Amino acid sequence: RTAQRIAVAYPNAEINKLQSQSKFIAANNSATFFEWAANDEIWNERLSTDIFENFTSLKINYINNVDFDEQVQIIKSNLVSLPLFFRKVYALLKDMMFEVACFVTGQLLKIIYWKKMRRISLESTYLNRITLLKLFVLLRSAPRFFRSWNIVSIESSEKMRTWKFPKSQSSEFSEVLEFFLPKHLPINFLEGFHLNREKCHEFIKEFNPEIIVTANDFAENDPWKFWAAECIENGSKLFVAQHGGGYGVAKYLSTQEYEISISDHFLSWGWENKINPKIIRAPAMKLMGVKQFTPINDGYCLLVTASLPRRSFHLGSWPIGPQLENYIQDQFDFVDNLSQVVRQSLAVRLFPNDFGWEHALRWQEYSDRIELLPKSKPLSTYLRNTKLYISTYNATTFLEAFKSNIPTVIVTGK
Repeated sequence: RTAQRIAVAYPNAEINKLQSQSKFIAANNSATFFEWAANDEIWNERLSTDIFENFTSLKINYINNVDFDEQVQIIKSNLVSLPLFFRKVYALLKDMMFEVACFVTGQLLKIIYWKKMRRISLESTYLNRITLLKLFVLLRSAPRFFRSWNIVSIESSEKMRTWKFPKSQSSEFSEVLEFFLPKHLPINFLEGFHLNREKCHEFIKEFNPEIIVTANDFAENDPWKFWAAECIENGSKLFVAQHGGGYGVAKYLSTQEYEISISDHFLSWGWENKINPKIIRAPAMKLMGVKQFTPINDGYCLLVTASLPRRSFHLGSWPIGPQLENYIQDQFDFVDNLSQVVRQSLAVRLFPNDFGWEHALRWQEYSDRIELLPKSKPLSTYLRNTKLYISTYNATTFLEAFKSNIPTVIVTGK
């Protein structure tokens, strides 16, 4: 609709479009599709110009190249530092010890419960390993984990993607969706569908659980999705565990609606909805390992900020696309109104992923006296040295501050 409005307002406008080598540029898997849609310049250029080309009468000029900033390629040394080497060895030993512990636990449970054993899958639950093993024991289930796979070397097939939806009284949105879906459906679900299904059938022969529990595998883990779908067809029940903040609080959250719709039960972080019996109050598994600290008087007044992709990627009650500019300005307006005493101990922790907004530069231009903390370190590193936590967005971080015993202020935008 926006493209059509532009075409009406500027009927003599012309659109420059990159000449693509491929008619269909489908991503291999869900993870790549999400990454392209949110962050890739070429993918979004193609999407936008395809809309203008196929749904307006504006003139299209095809060009061969465009000057995008080239990413700097860093050549990594083949030498491995000793600290890194020891960390890798330590991580490998921990994995081996956990596998041994899982095997021993499973054998003991089989001896104790035998025919009363239950088949339960716990994947990506955020629980630490000791808690995970305890939960398997309480559930009378031998630890079994999903073995993923990767289907490679499958190319997009034009023959398989030249299909159309049956004609119907569709809306403008449906018309655009029906045009793009055959082009952008990830290869895993079209060209690679049968190969992925064969792989998951091999695993189902070994493990077809009664109950499947996950916090986020339903999003980007395509092999898990194939396996879980077949298990559910065979009678398994799917429990989706809440994996972040905003759920049950945000006015609208598309991911929440989707996760509840696909699950038999949704394990919330303590909230409920009397209209929807699927939602079950449960512990916040992601917060169970959060440590508690004692606030210190000479610590930070810690302002934690967010960042989001420059394009719409999920619908929800948060800044979408260019609306993040307003969110950034809100932070500056908030700091403007702080007392001098608070500003002297103020530190800002930026979001780990900048998404091209140049947050650090914006803060430096706003004030070179405010300390910007390294975003490479986890939030818990700073909470131990914090006297007041200032949350600026509706997500998991303020819940981590609550659990860490840090006094917390939640600041909302205009």
